[in-house]
Amino acid sequence: MPPAKRCKVVKQFNNAFETFTAIGLFKTLGSGNGLTLEERQELGIEYFREGIPCPFLEDESCSIHSDRPLACREYLVTSPAYNCIAPTPETIEMVAMPKKISATMNKISKKDSPGNSPGYIPLIAVLNWTEENPDRFPMRSDPEWMRIALLEMKSKEKAGQQTNTS
Repeated sequence: MPPAKRCKVVKQFNNAFETFTAIGLFKTLGSGNGLTLEERQELGIEYFREGIPCPFLEDESCSIHSDRPLACREYLVTSPAYNCIAPTPETIEMVAMPKKISATMNKISKKDSPGNSPGYIPLIAVLNWTEENPDRFPMRSDPEWMRIALLEMKSKEKAGQQTNTS
């Protein structure tokens, strides 16, 4: 990312982080682990109600679409964008994903850092988290992450098949 754009994005991350901290959403969110699907969805709606734009949003579009985070790739909303102004469970329509790669990646992070996995990290907290945990996980190339994720999914599928045939 060019330095000027990076500076702007970092400032937007910091502003969003400060706003979330001030309104207490991080306390509500906790680690995100242990929250029910409904609780996570309600937090998402609360996030939209605050009107805090994604730090990567430019001119109403994602400025990093081809490199967007995994969570964004899984968040498949089909309702009109104007419904996000005042979202409710009735106005936001999502495509249900039968399998989420984020669950697999979370499982991999738990293996990489047993007993010390961060679990869910809100996007706006990622920069702060990585500054505080610079060496938490091993560096891997994209192909290596993909290989590990596919192996994890394959082992999970085999385990499920063995359970179904037992």
